[in-house]
Amino acid sequence: MDGSRIKHYLVGDFDYSILCMPQFPYFRSGNKKLRAPPVFFGRDAFLGFITAAIMGAQHALSMVGGLIVPPLLIVPYTIPYADQLGYKSYLVQAALIVAGIMTLFQVTGFRYGRFQWGAGVLASRRRTGHCWARSHSAPSPHSSTPSCPSQPCAACSPPCVTGVTICLIGIGLTGAGINTWGGGVYCSQHQVIGDLIPCNGNGNVILPYGSPQYVGLGFLTFTVIIFTEIFGSPFLRNCSSMIGLCFSYFISAVTSSGGQRYVTNDVFAAAPSITFIWTKTFPLSFYAPAIIPLFIVFSITSIESIGDTTATIEASREATSGDEYGMRIKGALFNDGMSGIFSALATSLPLTTFAQNNGVISLTNVASRQAGWACGGWLLLLGILGKFGAFIISIPNCVFGGMTTFLFANVIASGIKLIISDKGSLTRRNRFIMACSFGLGIGVTLQPGWGNGLWLWQATDDMSEGTRGVRDAITLVLGTGFCLGAVVAFILNLILPQEADDAELAAYEASVGRGQAAIKDSVMIADSRDTSMGGVMPKVDEMNV
Repeated sequence: MDGSRIKHYLVGDFDYSILCMPQFPYFRSGNKKLRAPPVFFGRDAFLGFITAAIMGAQHALSMVGGLIVPPLLIVPYTIPYADQLGYKSYLVQAALIVAGIMTLFQVTGFRYGRFQWGAGVLASRRRTGHCWARSHSAPSPHSSTPSCPSQPCAACSPPCVTGVTICLIGIGLTGAGINTWGGGVYCSQHQVIGDLIPCNGNGNVILPYGSPQYVGLGFLTFTVIIFTEIFGSPFLRNCSSMIGLCFSYFISAVTSSGGQRYVTNDVFAAAPSITFIWTKTFPLSFYAPAIIPLFIVFSITSIESIGDTTATIEASREATSGDEYGMRIKGALFNDGMSGIFSALATSLPLTTFAQNNGVISLTNVASRQAGWACGGWLLLLGILGKFGAFIISIPNCVFGGMTTFLFANVIASGIKLIISDKGSLTRRNRFIMACSFGLGIGVTLQPGWGNGLWLWQATDDMSEGTRGVRDAITLVLGTGFCLGAVVAFILNLILPQEADDAELAAYEASVGRGQAAIKDSVMIADSRDTSMGGVMPKVDEMNV
């Protein structure tokens, strides 16, 4: 085998200069600010072993931040403090392993007749933050069984409904990111005037919430993300959140506060070299009040999955209509459902389709499934290596909060994009729906005690278990901003009558104007005929109609 063939099998024909060269937009002028896109590699194109590994690593790095955030944020609400360290590490490893396995199914797209499991395009999996938003109010994220999402009715879930819900989810999550940025979730929610509770989770540095040391390290993470977006190469920009996290982690590891370290070796010493799922287990149970909130969660993720998968198919330059497209959408939704079931059985959180990898495809022009398989392999490898989980756990809360605030704010941006994606979505009717939904949803997010259910249905000692379960479910919906906003938007969308948009009104007015002009012309013609006939108009019955 000659050298050219070896090079072809190892690195393929990809132009790495476009992917890896930094960009300096402020030092260019005119057309020099633009650069030609790289050669496009389709769904079944051959990349080469090394190129596929690099492309897969790029997708994996862009996913890691979103995968590790929900497990780390859930643990303080559900695990006793003495056991949090070990469970944090395990849940991070389980999240990476499950995401790697289900990404392989999603990318491959196994087909048997009219049945398909997976989209069969470069669509990866992520840990959904929607379930964290719900579990942060529910007693335990492991006590509820995820359901398989089905394709929602588009007429019942227009952008003004789904976009509002996604925005409300992002608003709640961004608040949690800011809490972590300031030092930790628990200490941020239990501050009393004159009695500041110190924050744990920042190594041996224990300071009150909002201390300058905490805020400064989180701001460093946020700033590095912005700097990378401005000057970084396409490769670096796709994993800017991890770059910001790693840079701030390095700074926190080499600095101290009051002689105490932000990063200690205790976590690394306690972490196993190799791990896998089911090395820790949780009791299986069924929490009935979580049915309604989780139904809303999975309905929203189904809508998201359809949109995200369609965007991936379009970025892969495959057909976005017809039977083949329908098979891919069904396969992606089925994989969403199976991912939720398998994640729960694997002691992890549900998965949904990852949208950010569409940007990776657009920037690199690589839609080959080989990159997706490599991505799944990287996630599996990172999940099995226990020391990687120890690295994640050792990140101080304040550093981690700077990244999560950015990631969760992207959820808000996704909801806004969905709202304005439909040209006719900002009609007066839809703005009314959004105003009502945002008013209640944001209000309850800011003041969750408003929906505690005491004013609606108080619990009594003689209340049966079934009745209490219904009452708790209603209380959970009223006390969760995105659930209440979604229900309000859904109901208003059904009962409010449709209105003509501005374009339809303009067309109607134009047609009325044309009709009036035609009447005027006919009157003028009639007048001219009347004049030509000496002022004598024929009778109607004498006209030859």
